Amino acid sequence: MSRLGLAAVLVWAVAAPPLHAGDPVEEAAASTRDQAAELLLRFVDTVSRLDGYTATMTKQQRVDGELQPVETLFMKHQRSPECRYMRWLPGPEEGREIIFCTDRYKGKIKFHQPGWFGWTMSLDPQGSFVKRAGNLRPPHEGGIFNLAQKLHSGIEAQRATSGGTEPAVDISDRSVHQAPARCLLPQGPPPDDDNAPYPVGKRELCFYEDNGLPAQIRMWHADGQLMEFYTFRDFALNPGLTDVDFDVDNDDYDF
Repeated sequence: MSRLGLAAVLVWAVAAPPLHAGDPVEEAAASTRDQAAELLLRFVDTVSRLDGYTATMTKQQRVDGELQPVETLFMKHQRSPECRYMRWLPGPEEGREIIFCTDRYKGKIKFHQPGWFGWTMSLDPQGSFVKRAGNLRPPHEGGIFNLAQKLHSGIEAQRATSGGTEPAVDISDRSVHQAPARCLLPQGPPPDDDNAPYPVGKRELCFYEDNGLPAQIRMWHADGQLMEFYTFRDFALNPGLTDVDFDVDNDDYDF
């Protein structure tokens, strides 16, 4: 899709209705929508120019009603063919590794669990074991390529049903991993998320000011409970990932 096409659809909660001249409330709402649109467009434009990236991610999810411990992991993510490698850093699952490629390993997740009785196995991405391993969503659904696509699809769907009247959006400044970020918290129901395993009440997206990439994501259940909390840092863009980075026989891995 062209950048002009993206500009037409990436306006979730940011396209202002017609203003009443001199109405300060409407003018302020339009200003925040414009700022939010700029942040979203910058993110999608940056992602569109990436072949791959590496980053450190933290995640915390509420699974079966219980907020799980914070996990920190290093990830490599390639756009095409889509492949990802993740290794858990010091924390509750230190040393765990996964590799998932759409065109390798018969579409299975290669999963390595460390320890005295460590093991490696192939898992169905949608299977029950993935959830029992402490995941609200399958781990292969994460990453900024998927986030950009979901934003695009969700915003397009919402605009098609909103009648052109999108809710307001709150914008705040925040420090994430000691770096300045801007956060968007749209008011009103978010776009439908067919992959969400719960009714989403609201979601907040924060982007780093220096590179426009995601800094923090929070999602709440319709009942107000925090369900998902992610942060990203130490991005390396277009680092030259190759097949070796997603090979279980890589000597740097423990599969």
